[in-house]
Amino acid sequence: MIAILSRSIPAALILSLGSGAHAFEGGTSAYLKGYRDFMAGYLPQDSGLYVREDIYFYGGRTDRTLLSGRLQLQLDTQVTANILRPTFVTPWTLFGANVGVALSWAQPNIALKGQLQTPLGLVGDSGERFGVGDVALTPLVLGWHAGNWHTNAALVVYLPIGDYNVARTINAGNNYWGVSPQVGVTYFDPRTGWDLSVATVYVTSWENPATRYESGDALHVDFAVGKQVSPNLKLGIVGYGLWQVSDDSGSGARLGPNRARVYGLGPALTYSFKVGDTPVSILGKYYREFGERNTFVGDAGTISVSVRF
Repeated sequence: MIAILSRSIPAALILSLGSGAHAFEGGTSAYLKGYRDFMAGYLPQDSGLYVREDIYFYGGRTDRTLLSGRLQLQLDTQVTANILRPTFVTPWTLFGANVGVALSWAQPNIALKGQLQTPLGLVGDSGERFGVGDVALTPLVLGWHAGNWHTNAALVVYLPIGDYNVARTINAGNNYWGVSPQVGVTYFDPRTGWDLSVATVYVTSWENPATRYESGDALHVDFAVGKQVSPNLKLGIVGYGLWQVSDDSGSGARLGPNRARVYGLGPALTYSFKVGDTPVSILGKYYREFGERNTFVGDAGTISVSVRF
């Protein structure tokens, strides 16, 4: 089994919606809900390059949002994104931990359909765009190992270098900086095959200078419970929670200091094998969202391939 370090993905690039949303600009925080799953606390002990490639799907809706300063109602979104994340584990140690670096970026295709509020009433409005998103850089990640327990800690910086134009309704980039401290813990018993993992992610964002919108801080918790049912196959459940813990602010936050919340839960599996001498792992997972407040709610799915070089 391969455990590729799942640090952070700039998720708001997947749902970047112009001037701001019901809560959070773009409807969600910069971290992709539920990105971390099995072995979330495990940084590989062997040095080398680990690459994870995700195909991500999301379909969701929200009652209202601001797009380029205009109020949209009953907004539906469909997103498909390719997400690439290389992680390099160095041969060095620091504070008794393995040391790694990573970065990630996505190329999303975003389709939106809603009702635009005008002085003459509601008018149908829709659009679709493919683009290159912002980069999430992890300059340092540390991983500790103590028997069946594994812990990692990292600081992620979101770099606003993706496609963005304030005149567009849909953008792949966010146009704001962000910082995210992250901690993951895994208990994995190779004798019984049980994997109990949880990751806590805190996201702080700066103001978008084009829209004068500053999203509030976000707390994410991802978890996974799985069991190795054969040498190659693991089955389990995955879930997440997102809570906005401070208000949106700035002159662009026209819908007020609303705070977002949403949960997700669903099944997951991994299948591991070798191609020659190269370990490969395939992950599939699905989330059904519920308990939403001031944000999108819908269904998400991911198919991932992880390779160690």
